Amino acid sequence: HMFIELKDKDYPNIIEQKITLFNILSVLNPKEDFHFLSLSEEQFGLFDNFDNDCKVFVSETNINEISLLALTKNYAGITGHYLLTTDNIVNLHREQNQKIGTGFLKNKTPLFRELNREIDWIFTDQPWQLLSIINECKIL
Repeated sequence: HMFIELKDKDYPNIIEQKITLFNILSVLNPKEDFHFLSLSEEQFGLFDNFDNDCKVFVSETNINEISLLALTKNYAGITGHYLLTTDNIVNLHREQNQKIGTGFLKNKTPLFRELNREIDWIFTDQPWQLLSIINECKIL
């Protein structure tokens, strides 16, 4: 599964770029094979040739705002820091069949917490460390 981040930047030829991206991804199934990630709804709007249900918001400290936006506009879900992604937020998105991702996990305690909460996607900049924990505990 791929996550394609749409960066908050100016695209020099957005029409050509979104057609090119659409053509490249046309052999894949959105939601099954890939999702787009963005910190900004404006970036999702630039790539309007893809449905909202394959777009996932990345929150910073604004998880409540992002959560509400994703729920009201039928986006695929949200991601955010594991400490800010409360059970209440997780439950709201699950009720709407949206996915939840959490990040910034670096050790066993938050990893087990997120696995126990059945979080859909776990993001980390410490993949080998978490893989080592998983292998050591034989949990997956």
